[in-house]
Amino acid sequence: MAASAQLARVGNNLNQIARILNSGGQVEYVDDAVARVLGAAARIEGAALEMARR
Repeated sequence: MAASAQLARVGNNLNQIARILNSGGQVEYVDDAVARVLGAAARIEGAALEMARR
């Protein structure tokens, strides 16, 4: 799957979590989801920096 499609899915999932939290709901997996997104963003940034060095 293309990276842009994966990022779109991540954005959609984060929007769903935000919608639930903003309406007073709870999301048990929010900490794990945010940690995974931050980890993925760090890996993407690292890959982009590596490509820019070439």
